[in-house]
Amino acid sequence: MLPVTLEELPKPDSVLIKQLKAAKENGVPKIVIGVNKMDQTTPSYDQAKFVSCSDETLKWVLGAGFQPHQVKSIPMTANIIRNVFEDSEEMPWARPYGTLLQAMKWIPSPPPPVPHPFDGKIYFALATLPLNYDALVRIQYSFHKHHLLLMQES
Repeated sequence: MLPVTLEELPKPDSVLIKQLKAAKENGVPKIVIGVNKMDQTTPSYDQAKFVSCSDETLKWVLGAGFQPHQVKSIPMTANIIRNVFEDSEEMPWARPYGTLLQAMKWIPSPPPPVPHPFDGKIYFALATLPLNYDALVRIQYSFHKHHLLLMQES
């Protein structure tokens, strides 16, 4: 989830932009923009301000490499739990966007972790041997290759 507020929209040099690029490079499939502090707009819970903030943030998300179908914007006020778990009475216009909980369910779960072929004992034993780096890499490669062959046979 990408939390933004109406007062602090992303800037070109912000950490948020770097995090978006890192998320895209690391395969994050979808982004939820949570436009927070909607109760502090004038007037309160203003749809036009939500759309403005959401559109401005969307430019940065798309600039990081995400596609429009990978992004959802949600208006909310997390401090007093408005539109987080349930639809907010103060924002009836927000029903088509859904709640934060619904948006988080829209993001697919990550795949289960793949077990690593080595355990810590092997690394510890190799680290205590007086080997140079090239020899250590060759030993690790042969262990890895052997493990893959065993995996293919079973």
